[in-house]
Amino acid sequence: AVVLLQCQADNHTTPLPAPPPLLSPLLSPRTLHHSMSFFGNFGNPRIDVFSQLYPCYSGAYCDKNFIDDGGKIILPPSALNQISHMNVVWPLMLKITNPVTGAHTHCGVLEFSAQEGKMFVPFWIMENLGIQPGSSAKCETASLRKGKFVKLRPRKKEFVETADPKVILERKLRDFSCLTHGDTIVIAYNDKRYEIDVMEVKDDTGPCEAISIVETDLNLEFERPLDMPESPVRQTPTANDSVAGSGEPQTEADMLFTAPIVPQKTKNPKKESEKDREKEQDAKSFRAFAGSGFRIDGKPIRSPSKISTGSTEKKSEKKKNKKPKSKEDYWNSLGSGRSLK
Repeated sequence: AVVLLQCQADNHTTPLPAPPPLLSPLLSPRTLHHSMSFFGNFGNPRIDVFSQLYPCYSGAYCDKNFIDDGGKIILPPSALNQISHMNVVWPLMLKITNPVTGAHTHCGVLEFSAQEGKMFVPFWIMENLGIQPGSSAKCETASLRKGKFVKLRPRKKEFVETADPKVILERKLRDFSCLTHGDTIVIAYNDKRYEIDVMEVKDDTGPCEAISIVETDLNLEFERPLDMPESPVRQTPTANDSVAGSGEPQTEADMLFTAPIVPQKTKNPKKESEKDREKEQDAKSFRAFAGSGFRIDGKPIRSPSKISTGSTEKKSEKKKNKKPKSKEDYWNSLGSGRSLK
């Protein structure tokens, strides 16, 4: 191509050579696409999306049953070849979708060693999405934020009764790259498989659909297992509720989830007043050393009931009124004796 330049002095046109190309011919269209996608939009890189349909199979079809105990899939080597030439977010997160029902979940990639045209997925993912072995599923890359909080609910209380459920989850979640709200993951421990529901997930912005759990501090919270009844709650009795001791039958649900309500005893003022009077009388009639005893001289003693309860003035008056004893009475009161002869 040539550029025509209008010259007014000579009144004729002079052809000029074409300018050099702005881009080197060594830059391929793919390289040009990546450079423009990275430096375009004032330095904000554009994220490419890998999307492909693959027939799904569980780990039993590739002699790698261990993938059923985690949350990562196996893709063919051709997928790695395509993703390596794309600008995607690492670590790699994928979104698996059932094209028929629209149900979807998120997972990570374990390796790229599957047979061409196949994708090996954990069996619990196939159950959640309703995919049969050999059915096609859509696999595409996704960008997830790091999680901050997750709430889990075991299906059976046996998992909570293990030695330390949080330590078990901390070890087993290393086989997962992400968690999706509404999924039911499977944890294998001690030759048993425990199903756990993902009730809620949060990232730094709040509640979300899915989170990444790779190299992040995650706050874990347990919800009551699905097969464990709620704790009994004590409620105040109403006119329609059945109360223990009222004679009305209680339903089985009431006995499981409601604690029995024992009616409080009403106080009788008459009985209380009688008890108070008895206590006052006992306090007035209290006598120290009121028990029975024996005299050394063998004479009978007066019973405690005959002991006078008068004041000291009356006792002093009785002593004054007493007649003095004679010598004979005095010696007789001492009792009999024996002579030394």
